[in-house]
Amino acid sequence: MSDLKRIEEKLDVISEKIGNIDITLVEVKKDLGYHIKRTDLLEEHVKPAIELVEEVRLVKKIGKFLIAIGVSGAGIAKMVAKILHSFYH
Repeated sequence: MSDLKRIEEKLDVISEKIGNIDITLVEVKKDLGYHIKRTDLLEEHVKPAIELVEEVRLVKKIGKFLIAIGVSGAGIAKMVAKILHSFYH
């Protein structure tokens, strides 16, 4: 078999493999488009939940702040009551 014939056969094999790669690439692009669309749809559904979580975090912070003020106020009131009690007894 001549060298030219072997080179032609190898080129045919390479060409066939490239054709298979092209087919696979088209399928992968199609699948990727499908998954991107699904991801976008899921993100739209998750976005309100993320916003709700952020609102809950804010409410928790405000609640902790109010509790701290209440505890501090109760402590101050108790100290004032003791001082007033010591003056009048």
